Amino acid sequence: MSVTFPNVPNAPGVPQVARAFLPNPTSAAVTIGGAVLASLFGLISAQNQWGIYDASGNLVFEPDSILDFEYHPKADIADFPVQGDSNGNPTSFASYNKVVLPWDARVRMSKGSALTDRQQFLKSLKTAFNSIGLYMIVTPEETCQNCDIVNYDVVRSTQGQRATGAFFLHEVDVYFKQIQSVQAQYSTTTLSNASNPSAQPQAVTGAVLPQDVAGQYASLANGASLSGAYGAF
Repeated sequence: MSVTFPNVPNAPGVPQVARAFLPNPTSAAVTIGGAVLASLFGLISAQNQWGIYDASGNLVFEPDSILDFEYHPKADIADFPVQGDSNGNPTSFASYNKVVLPWDARVRMSKGSALTDRQQFLKSLKTAFNSIGLYMIVTPEETCQNCDIVNYDVVRSTQGQRATGAFFLHEVDVYFKQIQSVQAQYSTTTLSNASNPSAQPQAVTGAVLPQDVAGQYASLANGASLSGAYGAF
């Protein structure tokens, strides 16, 4: 279908109107708040795509819009003095003096539409919160992988700073924390060929007979003495 656009002159004070239909936001690519309106006046050149997916690449939530996103990387640095040179440069500052901690992130989403759509959205949110699955947050610039939900807030108010304007519109803040995974490292140390015989560890190859500990304590209760390397008691 061909569309005839009006002849808008390129003159001072005339906005640059986009000459193409805007793609409709889908469940897999949600427009961040206000992006469609900005595109109408040529303020952005491409549609920002956002989403929260599970480890299999399936979309977890289907909001109407993603309103806000925060990403907080963190590290812990040793607070004790480290050795330095004569000029005061900390030459002994090494990788073990700085530990990179799991990052955390927050995604704010909104959901309106019909009652059944809002119910399904909140149900998906509770299911993801109670699971131990890993998720990834997809943004136009970067993908934050291997994270899980640690908290979420649901706001439904017509007053205050978080007023949504209507009771049928939900705003949800979902908080994520990175899950750092490592592989266990195993090693085997054998001292059977020690160069110094005194360094050879003792090996018990025979069976160890059980000791009647209860009987010894019973004899002590009857007035008997317990003798050993340190003499009689």
